[in-house]
Amino acid sequence: MLACMGIFLYSKYNAILTATSSNDTSVKTFKITEGETADNVLAKLRIENFINQQQELALKLYIRTEKQPNFKVGAYKVPANTSPKDMMTLLENPEITDIWVTIPEGLRKDEIAKIIANEYEGIMGAVFSSKEFLSFTKDTQFIKAQGFEGVKDLEGYLFPDKYLMPAQATTEYVITAMLDNFKTKTNGATYKEIIIASMLEREGLSNSDRPMIADVIEKRLNEGWLLQIDATILYHFKDWKHVITEADKKQDQPYNTYFRVGLPPTPICNPGLSAIAAAKNPKKNPYYYYIHDNDGKVYFAKTLAEHETNIANHLR
Repeated sequence: MLACMGIFLYSKYNAILTATSSNDTSVKTFKITEGETADNVLAKLRIENFINQQQELALKLYIRTEKQPNFKVGAYKVPANTSPKDMMTLLENPEITDIWVTIPEGLRKDEIAKIIANEYEGIMGAVFSSKEFLSFTKDTQFIKAQGFEGVKDLEGYLFPDKYLMPAQATTEYVITAMLDNFKTKTNGATYKEIIIASMLEREGLSNSDRPMIADVIEKRLNEGWLLQIDATILYHFKDWKHVITEADKKQDQPYNTYFRVGLPPTPICNPGLSAIAAAKNPKKNPYYYYIHDNDGKVYFAKTLAEHETNIANHLR
């Protein structure tokens, strides 16, 4: 009886190890980083939905009684229908040749560098350096070689998009790919347009808001008004969640558009096509002020009195 029970349990255990949990043939990326134990790897496989809890328990028994895995640091392409047992073999042989890197609109260059570095983390042979990436953004010789005359900082030109990059791409290759994409997609935007687009990306919450806000900015610039754009102050602090104080608005620094007339010295983020299009084509309107309520709805005003009424009605 005990022998029969043992055979049954072993058969069930073996079935769990060799069964595929899905007919899905799509491929996902799984990374093993330096210092991770076998138990860490199994837990991460479960958390990232490569295996279920029952399979995790079976694999723990497998590596303790049958085969101690030699997991290697790296990134792996794992088909969704891989059996747990086959997965153990796969995770000993990194095969990544290209990686996808997604850069959202409206991020600073330091945030972009961090995203790219995170994608390359743990990939065997990867040489990307966030420090070198940021150094390139202020390298005037490199910038001039890319065709950006008179530009001293590449903030604003790191085009947000989804990129397929070689796993062993150099830092220069990565940043050049982003700049080439910018040139292809934006069709010759001026530096002023990119600065305005960067403010629109952070200030405008919709494609309909941005052309209207662009005209508000243009009128204020042309008439010598303070722009009074919160996002420029947040850029100075390198913190989009910073709570702006009255003292912040009175601080004399280059990105304080509550204190200094005119544009900030550089873009404050890397804008997408919608914001760039709005900067190139402002929608004429009679307004000089705007706010967004807590639900993201925009309210425009012609006069300071109207603006203060909007604030009282929609922000307090």
